[in-house]
Amino acid sequence: MGLLDPNHKDSSQPKTVILDVRETPEHATGRIPTSLPIPRGVLEGTVDSIGLDRSTPLVIYCAGGFRSVLAAETLQRMGFTRVQSLRGGMKAWREAGGPVTQGTGQE
Repeated sequence: MGLLDPNHKDSSQPKTVILDVRETPEHATGRIPTSLPIPRGVLEGTVDSIGLDRSTPLVIYCAGGFRSVLAAETLQRMGFTRVQSLRGGMKAWREAGGPVTQGTGQE
């Protein structure tokens, strides 16, 4: 599992899927655009329902970087092969000036 630095701006992988593993109330405080909200507590039972190929590049984030590491490890155990955790989570993303959108992502 890799740790993606929030200052890393690589657009060479447009098919990367970003998963927000924060809890539902946290999603309303802002999220990374195009991220899919799947709270860590329901990840195992939910991720297959979105139909991802096990080789899809995934970037996982939470508020501070801890839950996303656990989620990334879980996804690897489930057979996903290209998983990264966003180092420092949403906090680091904001501090690095990354784009943030409002809404839950479930609109």
